[in-house]
Amino acid sequence: MRRLMVLKNSCFELNKKLCASYAVETNLMPLAGLNMAHNHLIKAIELIGYYNQVLPRSMRGSMEEYLNDVPESAQRLIDVLNGCFVAIMSSFESCARKAIRWAPSVYGKVPDKIYLVNMIERSRKLGWVTTADEVVWKKFINLRNYLVHNNGEAQTTDCLVLPSGLIWEFRVGLQSKVTLRHIPESLHWLVAAYASWCERFLASWRASFNYSPVWNRPYSYNIVSSRVIPQWGVDDWSGTGHWVWQVQPPHKPGAF
Repeated sequence: MRRLMVLKNSCFELNKKLCASYAVETNLMPLAGLNMAHNHLIKAIELIGYYNQVLPRSMRGSMEEYLNDVPESAQRLIDVLNGCFVAIMSSFESCARKAIRWAPSVYGKVPDKIYLVNMIERSRKLGWVTTADEVVWKKFINLRNYLVHNNGEAQTTDCLVLPSGLIWEFRVGLQSKVTLRHIPESLHWLVAAYASWCERFLASWRASFNYSPVWNRPYSYNIVSSRVIPQWGVDDWSGTGHWVWQVQPPHKPGAF
């Protein structure tokens, strides 16, 4: 529970920091993915809090030992964590997809069908993701696919070592043996990695602006846009084409 609370607060702080750094709204794509992760974590915390009240108590004190003492009840907690992991991964994928579709001049041409693994591969070529992080991203994408499409049973034999030293072991046809730490610590890496990706995207987006004034006057100019990055709960995602940025002078009284 404590790990999830820390992670929830981290989502809020990362979103707040990026909003301040780039002077954008909190529901801007792809930053809205951090808001969605925050909400999914709140739901997981509430459900786990409920289970902690109604499920049988472990005969031993450690939550890790709870898995051995009451395996059926422990599986309910793991199912909640797995669902949270899948929901957050899907939110990140959806928000990233919407953002790059509105920024072809930054990301490049986006095909009609594009998935998180394709975006990570392209991001590595753009320098938004390191080669080492690309490998970790792909392993987490595989884990998400196992949970969604294959009842958690691995389709390849592999392993993933988290920064804390915790290990995911994947064996073909078997579910991974996990503790209550696996998903929270995995999400800790994913949230930080996604925030880093958002920052690289926004930096490239900002660098693509054209600040050249269209005509000279002895006063400042305002940057306006006829196309903006989509926002969570605002846009209908029906827009197409490149952003068009132009510089307009401030309004002068009496001017036509």
